Amino acid sequence: MPGTDFFDNYSQFGINIIHHDWVHYEGRSYPPVYNLNTLSSEEIYQFFLEANRSELSYYREHYPELSVNQNEDTFRGNVSFGQHKGRLV
Repeated sequence: MPGTDFFDNYSQFGINIIHHDWVHYEGRSYPPVYNLNTLSSEEIYQFFLEANRSELSYYREHYPELSVNQNEDTFRGNVSFGQHKGRLV
């Protein structure tokens, strides 16, 4: 993020900023606004997607009450996803 050491001194950290326009700075935007000397923005995004799939799989296994009803795009019951989020740590 702008104002951080990573942004202000990005080359020191092996970061290459692709976009400086704020319109591209949404937390889950594609493609990422940067790449690394060792990873392209596409590779970074693929790792991001894999992490999300892994997290979702964890929640489906450990908290089935949070799973989406296959016939509807709604959650069963009135369970807050946020109350379980910290349990991954």
